Amino acid sequence: MMTTVNQGMSVEEIDRVIAQRVANAIEAIAIYETKTNLAHKSMSQTEQQEEEVAENAINKRKWESNHNGRMRASKPKTMQDAIAIATKLRNKKISTLVECQIANKK
Repeated sequence: MMTTVNQGMSVEEIDRVIAQRVANAIEAIAIYETKTNLAHKSMSQTEQQEEEVAENAINKRKWESNHNGRMRASKPKTMQDAIAIATKLRNKKISTLVECQIANKK
């Protein structure tokens, strides 16, 4: 049978152990609070971004409904469409040129 000898700790050693454990607990609490605050900020930013995305989607739908049928595709679907667009652009350019010449003669 093995006997163990219980050697007592001095008051200074007990105080040192307690102080170290208190310091460790305070550090653990500070780390926990920091992580909790970061998590709350992250969640708040995520909620704000979700609200912005939802608002942008609503605004996009409103814009699309307001401009439905008024927008022309950038690519003509047929050769006739391409010719019609080119003719309109040419006529606009000619009329603008004529207006400038008339204004310069005055």
